[in-house]
Amino acid sequence: MTRRTLLAPLAVFAAIGAGGLAWLWPHLVWTAHDAPWARPLPEHAVDEGYADFYRWRGGPAWPAWEEGWLARSPPRPDGPLLVDTTHTSKQPWDEDIAMDAFGYSHQHGYARAFAPILAAGVEVDTVSWGWSGRRLAGASAVFLNLVSGDHVGLGTAEVVALEAFVRRGGGLVLITDHSNCYFHAEVLAPLTRAFGITLPPVTAADPADRLTPRSVSWIRVHARSDHPVMAGVETFGLMTAGAVQGLETLAETSAESWFDRWEPYLKEESAGFTGDLEREPDEAPGPVPVVAAGTHGLGRVVVLGDQNAWGATLIGYEDNGRLFTNAVAWAMGRPIPPPVVGPNGVTTLTGAVRSTCTSVADEDFRTLQVQVQRWAARTGAGEACTAKGPGQSGGVLLLPQGPRADLDAVLDAPRVLVVLDPEAGITDPVLAALGLVRGGDDPRPAEARWVVERPAPDVPMLRAGDDAIEARPMTVTGAMDVWMADSLGRPVVAAVTRGDTRVVLLLDADLLRNAALGKERDDPRKGLEPGASSRAMAAHRLAHRLLGALYGG
Repeated sequence: MTRRTLLAPLAVFAAIGAGGLAWLWPHLVWTAHDAPWARPLPEHAVDEGYADFYRWRGGPAWPAWEEGWLARSPPRPDGPLLVDTTHTSKQPWDEDIAMDAFGYSHQHGYARAFAPILAAGVEVDTVSWGWSGRRLAGASAVFLNLVSGDHVGLGTAEVVALEAFVRRGGGLVLITDHSNCYFHAEVLAPLTRAFGITLPPVTAADPADRLTPRSVSWIRVHARSDHPVMAGVETFGLMTAGAVQGLETLAETSAESWFDRWEPYLKEESAGFTGDLEREPDEAPGPVPVVAAGTHGLGRVVVLGDQNAWGATLIGYEDNGRLFTNAVAWAMGRPIPPPVVGPNGVTTLTGAVRSTCTSVADEDFRTLQVQVQRWAARTGAGEACTAKGPGQSGGVLLLPQGPRADLDAVLDAPRVLVVLDPEAGITDPVLAALGLVRGGDDPRPAEARWVVERPAPDVPMLRAGDDAIEARPMTVTGAMDVWMADSLGRPVVAAVTRGDTRVVLLLDADLLRNAALGKERDDPRKGLEPGASSRAMAAHRLAHRLLGALYGG
């Protein structure tokens, strides 16, 4: 229990004396600690402090005290949205992805998700001393991101206050995750019981529609409900989600999926528990519910089973951003316009294969997409990754996937960057639309350098260094401005004018694939001698110069 929720009843006890305490005692609620789900507790998790929450759970509560505050100042839709910072800190609600920061909190912070909420005039306030009726009075909803066992647990008084708040008309948006990672399901158990929600220690595994071929837990999910939370939502991505049972299911995995069992001792060095992600005969078949919602009294509850789905590097994928805004709006009971990618933003188009910008496979573009998001944060512009179309965005990044029926409209966007691959079906239609001719490809590698120097981003890691990079570009001829060429005279980066549009072509897709840029959280500076260059550093500099042009530089 938090200090505030404990001190308030004690102050009352001191004031009313022994006689009053005898009257009050029958009206107290006292909850004992739940037994640990894993025995013995995993050694690493204990060493890292993830078992600390066991000491704080349970304890006394005086329901009349919490109800009294909420009776005097009930929840209201125009009240503030309260964000928990007591029981969670891994993904700050105001943390954004940064150009030269590679930590988890930067890449998965929630600032981009909250941008439409703030733009709608919603007051957002943080709660760092725990939940009480007094703190909840007059608020609209509570946003409770994935809790963690290295923080204090939920005390009885907090559970009583939160349940009363929702029952009287407040909202709750609750983020859970796979298995019992960071002990979150145990931390939340007293609260989820109060709302009839069950969080089994499992992972949603689905081989049918993946975000990366390397995992059955990074998946695309299709909306299967006309609930207001799903308004305008067709598909969204999840990065290892858990099951949410007990409310109305709004989205679930495919019939090929299964509930992958938690194995707390599988990785002794981590409290981010998983299972083995292999189908076992005794593991229950899917579909697995991953988004759920329901009413409780006069209030509303939305639960999402994945903490990363609304983080900075996935919020722009398909309809993830709209799902977040819908969930918060419905919980609050007030309309909030959905996010849009405006005239300064960039849309990445993926073609039929929608995993291209989320896949960690070497041949895909997950790390490039993270760099796009860095530019979106740097410029204050929006960013999206979709197969649907560019919408109103000012820039389009066209990745090398299959042909598009709307190619002419795509190439008419104000700024376009096309990454071409000789094996991709979109290559020849793009060249034909631009009046270019593809020649016989020469497989020889050669050093490529800038002919027309592009401005370097004002980022310390990218300001200096040798920009030469080994390339194997396609052979293309025609009217174009060559920006980068190799020592064999082949264009590597070129610009073509099409009406009022400047279309920039990268003629060697391998230069920006995951294999060249590294993993999404790899710092390309690590492991280098002072002043030394590397292919990864050169690839990052190339990516940022091209993205600078895409964002209007």
